[in-house]
Amino acid sequence: MNHLAHALLAAEPPLLLAGNLAGDFVKGRLDRLPPTPLMAGIRMHRGIDAYTDRHPVWRRSRGRVAPRRVSGVIVDIAYDHFLAKHFDRYSDVPLEAFAGRTYRVLLDHRALLPPRLSEILPRIVAEDWLVSYRWLEGVDRTFGRLSRRVADLAAGTDQIRARYRSLEADFLEFYPDLARFAARQPRR
Repeated sequence: MNHLAHALLAAEPPLLLAGNLAGDFVKGRLDRLPPTPLMAGIRMHRGIDAYTDRHPVWRRSRGRVAPRRVSGVIVDIAYDHFLAKHFDRYSDVPLEAFAGRTYRVLLDHRALLPPRLSEILPRIVAEDWLVSYRWLEGVDRTFGRLSRRVADLAAGTDQIRARYRSLEADFLEFYPDLARFAARQPRR
């Protein structure tokens, strides 16, 4: 899953949300890192990723896109697009309000965030990354940013467009399972 899903699945308390979004920026074994207030969120992030990677519906989606080495990234971003598109099914708060609160939480806890996330946070807010997932143009911008590091991701949006209905159906089947899993995770 990508940023929007991690934020929604860990919306409360605020440090859990911040840690969940910091999860992609923290590498290595957590037991070797100093304890921080964000650690529960980072652990939850990793649990969500592990659950997702094992789930048969997510694996089916991954099999729909190519090349294989980046298919997981493409599916994660596609699923954030579908979450943004269907946000009102999964949240009582409108996407724009949820994104605004998420950005405030990150800005309020910026000093605790990993350096790379803290560095790009102004851009995340200014470009409204979480809301931008709602449209394929925003998804395309995401792949544009990522393709600077991994060229195979440049055509990610084309992969999604070509399999749009099947990927959307997969997401709608998968996300309720993921939400139930996340609800059972420790929040502190």
